[in-house]
Formats: sequence, C-alpha cells, structure tokens
Amino acid sequence: MKGLFRKDVDETKKYGRLVCDTVAEKLDNFGFFTSDERPEYRISYGISEKEYTYIFEQVGAKEDEHLVAMFAYPERESLESKIFFFEKLLRKTYFSYALDEKIFKMFFGDS
Repeated sequence: MKGLFRKDVDETKKYGRLVCDTVAEKLDNFGFFTSDERPEYRISYGISEKEYTYIFEQVGAKEDEHLVAMFAYPERESLESKIFFFEKLLRKTYFSYALDEKIFKMFFGDS
C-alpha cells in the first residue's frame, strides 16, 4: 500500500487528509503520519532515512512495498487510534474511494 497517502498526487493527498482528519476528529487527537510523508513527497517531520529504515525493520515491512502508519501518542491512545484507523476506517474507505485511472494503475498496474 505504499503511496496510498502520497503528497505529490492530488487524489492520494485528498484521501490521506480525509482519513487523517477523521481519525483526529473521532479520537480528539492530531491523527497520524505515515511512511509516505517523506522528503520525496515534500514532508519529513525531521525523521531521517536511517530512522525510516529502522522503523521498517522493526515492523517487518519493506520500504519499497509497504505503508507504515505511525501514531505518536501514549500506548493506549496509539492503540485506539490504530484500531479505529485500520479496522473501522481504512477498510471501509479504501475501495469505496473513487480512484481515477491514473491512480488505479499506480496502485495495481496495467493488468
């Protein structure tokens, strides 16, 4: 799911903003940030590439394939945010969100 919240593509930027704002509103926090929010997508939060590599290693993800969502809160609030984000919101919105042909090909290729 790498690229789902890219900042350099309008559709994914809007989708990411919608999802993050929904998490923030529902849980009365500031939402989350993801591994898509990196310097190549015009945002970094001061996290170095070395730190991103460490994060991917810790969660067993591949940098060229996976999206890592990060919740910078105390453990309980992070867990509540994660559960709402993945279990309730992302599954519900991911395939119902209208993707134009360009974005669809970016995620799923030409086939």
